[in-house]
Amino acid sequence: MQHAAPVYQSLGASEVRLLRVLPGNGVSTLSCEMRSISPEHDDTPYIALSYVWGDDRSKSLLALNGEPMAITANLSVLLRHIREWKCGRKTPETQNATFPESVPPPETLFQEHEWIWADALCINQADIEEKSSQVPRMGMIYRSAARVVIWLGGNEGSDEEGQIYEIFEYANKMATLSLSYQDIESCRPYIESLHRQIGNTTKVERLCKGLLGLSKRPWFYRIWVLQEAALAREPPIVIAGGSATTFNNLHTFWLAVQTYLMDDVLRLWYSMPREMDNLVSLRRLVQNWAQEGETMREKSITDMSSLVSNRLYRLLNRLGGQYRCTLPQDMIYGLLGMISISDLSCLPKPDYRCPWPEVFEDYARCLMGNTGDLTLLLSLSQSLDDSPSWVTDFRGVRISTHNYGVERSPFTLANNPFAGKDPRRMRLEGVELSTVVSSYRAPSMDINGAGEQKRSQRALLSFRQMDRFIFRRACLIKNASHKDVVTSWIESWINFQRIPSLLPELDTIYEIYDEFAKKGFDGDHIFASASSDSLKAQNTASMISSLLKASSAGSYFVTTDGMIGLLAKFSGRAEQGDKICVFKGLVYPALVRPLGDTYKFIASVNLNDGIKMYERLTPEHAYTQEFFDSHYCQEFVLV
Repeated sequence: MQHAAPVYQSLGASEVRLLRVLPGNGVSTLSCEMRSISPEHDDTPYIALSYVWGDDRSKSLLALNGEPMAITANLSVLLRHIREWKCGRKTPETQNATFPESVPPPETLFQEHEWIWADALCINQADIEEKSSQVPRMGMIYRSAARVVIWLGGNEGSDEEGQIYEIFEYANKMATLSLSYQDIESCRPYIESLHRQIGNTTKVERLCKGLLGLSKRPWFYRIWVLQEAALAREPPIVIAGGSATTFNNLHTFWLAVQTYLMDDVLRLWYSMPREMDNLVSLRRLVQNWAQEGETMREKSITDMSSLVSNRLYRLLNRLGGQYRCTLPQDMIYGLLGMISISDLSCLPKPDYRCPWPEVFEDYARCLMGNTGDLTLLLSLSQSLDDSPSWVTDFRGVRISTHNYGVERSPFTLANNPFAGKDPRRMRLEGVELSTVVSSYRAPSMDINGAGEQKRSQRALLSFRQMDRFIFRRACLIKNASHKDVVTSWIESWINFQRIPSLLPELDTIYEIYDEFAKKGFDGDHIFASASSDSLKAQNTASMISSLLKASSAGSYFVTTDGMIGLLAKFSGRAEQGDKICVFKGLVYPALVRPLGDTYKFIASVNLNDGIKMYERLTPEHAYTQEFFDSHYCQEFVLV
């Protein structure tokens, strides 16, 4: 987004810009004026906007301080709505809408607050230095705002226009009962009444589809919305078209539908993403951090570094890989404001001049070095080309928890692993457990639009190849029967799927598995063999189906002592000669590749024999000082 130079003057260290939309009619060019303030010394009330920029290729014109400016179409639509609201013009959706005291109508809200803050205009996007200095202040900007307004976009012409209006109406009616979104049980009388008013499943399904459509709007997947919604002093106002409610009201209705209205349409609810739940829990977390106040200043620099890094770790663990941003480094920068500590000097300073792979490297080094916790190595995201193998791709960061159910190692590093002369080398102490002797990864096949027969053929091919390279190789190494090896793997998979009732059916599952490996048959055959009257039989069939899918995804391997393992990172691949190691500070075993006297980190691994035969790999045994003292421990240099 290019800006004319005369529009922007340099900002002072504590200054931000505010925007005012000037009057005009519906078709005239948008016109705005801008001023600079210092929120610490100027109590001018303003509304901070939370919105999606939209397609940068679709532009509209704006006059800013008299200078022409190109802005995205989505921002233009929002500013035009604000202009209408400031003039007191109601949209069709607000004519008969219900607005409780906690939810001012849009026209009232923007008439009472003359100034707004919108990042696309209030930060000079063409000035890299200004962006780098303003981004760390965005947390303060949203905390200092009189209100935060979330713009989900317009509803005009969409199939869900009426659905959105009804959803916001029901959400606001619930607010009139003074119900807490944290106590959904208190909503029962109202919800039961609401259910009677709706009257039929078709209406319930309509509301559910509306909620589903609402949750799929781009706003819910933008990384910056996390801090914008979490840092607001008051519950953010949510506006879609002309309908408005608070974020808390909308979430209350969301939970109410989930709790009481879903009996007949559960299939729709299970397809709904959980971004709204995630935002509410994140808001509570950040508020708790803020309540701890600046008592953190009393801590030592070392404690502060660890605290700040641990908070950033927790935020990263909540991303789940579903949030997006235009600039890759914003996957980190967009979280910093939520740490709720004013002094972030222990973290790398935001710098948009720095290439994003270097930003990722700096933050990975800082997080693991400050905390001594190597959880970041458990990320399922792909490795970055031309970066050290220990660097996480934060664009899709998801942390693997395997099947132990723990997030962090109880044993952390005493020394910074990057303290050597070369900061790109990571030095870890660990124990080498075994070496890979055989591996298998299902070939990538394009089966989009393929029929059931083609998918079954691929599953059969993968299944037989996995049986050849993994299970039968393990049989030779262990001098064990095929049934014993495969049954052990199936048992591990059942535990992973948490269906202990199937453990007595191991022999039956193996027999079907063996028949499939030898003869091959389709999924219908599997399910036909299960009695429809037996839940256990159906679960057995479902388990076999999941085993077939598992064989065609991921990279499997066998080690010198017959362990069967699976890489947690789907993009990785095990190779003969790779080492299985346990590192201090890492809660799961890892696979590394020797490169002379150094190693390349490939991925953390899930060992199916780990629980049954290798008790030393469970968190209760593996990661204490006693474990490392009782095993040969050596230094591994990761590059």
